Amino acid sequence: MSFCRLICEGIQGNSWFDQALREACKGIGFTYPNPPVGCVVVKDNQLIATGYHAKAGELHAEAKALLEAGETALGSTLYVTLEPCNHFGRTPPCTQEIIKAGVKRVIYGVADPNPHVTGHGAQVLREAGIEVHAISHPDAEALIQPFTKFIRHKKPYVIAKIATSLDGKIAFKPGEQTQMTGPDSRRRVHRMREACDAVLVGSETVLVDNPQLTARFDDRPAQRQPARIVLDRRHRTNPTHQVYAKDSVPSYCISSLDELDSLGFMSVLVEGGGQVLTSFLEQNRVDELAWFTAPILLGNQGVPAIGNLSKPLKLSGGADFLTLSSCQAA
Repeated sequence: MSFCRLICEGIQGNSWFDQALREACKGIGFTYPNPPVGCVVVKDNQLIATGYHAKAGELHAEAKALLEAGETALGSTLYVTLEPCNHFGRTPPCTQEIIKAGVKRVIYGVADPNPHVTGHGAQVLREAGIEVHAISHPDAEALIQPFTKFIRHKKPYVIAKIATSLDGKIAFKPGEQTQMTGPDSRRRVHRMREACDAVLVGSETVLVDNPQLTARFDDRPAQRQPARIVLDRRHRTNPTHQVYAKDSVPSYCISSLDELDSLGFMSVLVEGGGQVLTSFLEQNRVDELAWFTAPILLGNQGVPAIGNLSKPLKLSGGADFLTLSSCQAA
């Protein structure tokens, strides 16, 4: 499982921990600079409370679930997607809430990736006599991939999305917009936009397509909108383009990938075009590649999805019509 596949396909299982993961998914895109976290409290094999971290500064998932559980949390098992915190931030440590509630057992999906605090929460709980199990769940790891990269490297987690013909082209001719994907693929892309902090395109995409870069759905309103970023080294775009609309969503025009890091986003969806994708690949900045393939052929005059590379690039992971895999230089 990867972060992108998680946000597009959701959690399929029905275990208690799967329910905690589904709770956590409710917070994706809203918790910056914190990770999304979900929690369920179970007693006598019955669900007694749920919780998720909805927004930085608000209650953490464990505290919210324990508040709902009240006195029934005594002797319960708490399933949580991330190791409970043991430090003061905007809210008190979750470990103290767990101890105070009389929880008997804690099962968490992944250790806190912050090297300064990892393992501290589990240690405090064990010292208080609580049974603690870390299960290293792959979906829990995928859930916080953007947070993990951001907290360790101070760089955004990058998902690169591209839609091509069977022969690897993104347009029939240079400067011409070519529709590639159908409703299902477009819904996935808009779900990616909704989940990421920002969407980035190059100046050529703005000039040819004049995109809005908003998340839109036929059956529901978008829960949130991403910031919009244009990589425009030659300053070819202008305020009349839709990407710079004066609304509640910020827009940025940058000239280098170094500037992207300075914006402080935790996750960024890169939607092209080909030159932008090539730049990200060449600089080893792509964490996941979402590759949509349309059942059409555009021929040799078509615009290639990827430009010239200085060396071959090997992608780790599987490949299907929607490739969602880790990306690294060979």
